[in-house]
Amino acid sequence: MALEEIEPALADNGFERVTYIAFTNNLNALPDADLMVKGLGMEYMQIPVDFANLRPSEYYAFADSMVRNEGCKTLLHCQVNARATAFSFLYRVINKDVPVDQAKADVNTVWQLNKIWRDLIFVVLEENGVGPDCAGCDWTPPPPRQ
Repeated sequence: MALEEIEPALADNGFERVTYIAFTNNLNALPDADLMVKGLGMEYMQIPVDFANLRPSEYYAFADSMVRNEGCKTLLHCQVNARATAFSFLYRVINKDVPVDQAKADVNTVWQLNKIWRDLIFVVLEENGVGPDCAGCDWTPPPPRQ
């Protein structure tokens, strides 16, 4: 998507901040996205999250930013919406009291969590006194790719 296509979409939907949770050197990353977003008078935040080497601290950096800017309409994005979906799941369950089964159903519309992401979610939930068990929740990771 070109910059000229993104700018009106951000403004038309009332976003005040963009949070990007991936590396900027990704082939699909928008060049100078930070400059474009800042040029629109919006806040830009980046948390570089390695898809295969996760740290709970990366989630907590995201969550801290969301809590500090509770009323700020935020566009959360990554490259394929997997990171954003997992972080949104955690934030909604921990900070917004969304039931685990409801948040997990939303995750399932985007992707089936692999073992690495499932384990991160379990660790963060446990650190926050929340269990992952719920009626209808299947946390079984997909089989490894051949």
